[in-house]
Parts: sequence; structure tokens; C-alpha cells
Amino acid sequence: LGERPVLWPMSAEPASQVIAEPVSQESRTNVFAQVGLNRLRWRYFSQTILPLKYAVWKLLTYVRTFVLAYLLVLAGQLVMCTFELDTEKRLRAEHLHLQQQLKAELSNETFSLLLASGFKEVKESDPFAWDFDGVLHSRSLMFSFTTVASIGYGDMAPLTTSGQI
Repeated sequence: LGERPVLWPMSAEPASQVIAEPVSQESRTNVFAQVGLNRLRWRYFSQTILPLKYAVWKLLTYVRTFVLAYLLVLAGQLVMCTFELDTEKRLRAEHLHLQQQLKAELSNETFSLLLASGFKEVKESDPFAWDFDGVLHSRSLMFSFTTVASIGYGDMAPLTTSGQI
């Protein structure tokens, strides 16, 4: 096994030949000029493009957070509609039946006094509170938003056990 010459890194020539070559003043100037040019490029990049890149990244972070929060509220609304709508329909039917019985058995004056004392008159055309159809006036949307935002006004609560969990 013969000794192989040590090659200078990034060169195909032996190290002895690379080291032996004299370095001219002109090549040193070119190297320093290249270093100065790289510093100028870095300064331009760090003062113009880098802040723009950080600003775009920050904006995308805010947008991502907003979209995730919206999806979380929407998912909560769908879950609450699923849990509470059947119970609300059943309670509405019972209330309508009771209301019809009271109207039939009581006089108009007595029924008016009953309404004035706090009995709520319900119509069949009234929207359901926990329904997904009335997105702008949905109780499930408000409930899921206050839950996600950790505000918890306390003015509404689900009736079913699964909704309360």
C-alpha cells in the first residue's frame, strides 16, 4: 500500500501544492470584497425581507388561530344541536299541549292574567333555541362561543345529561 498524498479540502490537488502557491494581493482583495458584499447582502436581507417574512408568519398565525377557534365553536354548536334539539322538541310539544288545554278550560281574561304573570305563550312557528337553522339567533352558537371563550354568562344551560357533560 503506497501512501496517497493528502488532498486539500475542496481541491483535487495535494496539500503541498496548494500551500506552496503564493497568495497574491489581488486575490486577497477579491476575498475581502466578497466578504463585504456578503455583509451588504445580509444587511439588505435582514432589514427588508426578514421583517416582511416575520410579519407574514405572524399574520398567518393569527389567521390560523381564528380559523381553529371558529371551527371549534362550529363543532360545539353541532354537538349541542345534536344533544338538545330532541329534548327541546319534546318539551315544546308538551308546552303547546298544556297551553291549548289552558286556553280551552280558562276564560280569555284569566288566560290573559296567566300570561301577564309570566306564563310564556309559545307558537308552533317559533324557532327552536337549540336548532342549527337559526345560525344568527341560535342558542347553541351562543352557548358554544361562551364555553370556548370561557366567559360563561350563566343565562343558559343544556337540559340533557349529555349536553351538561
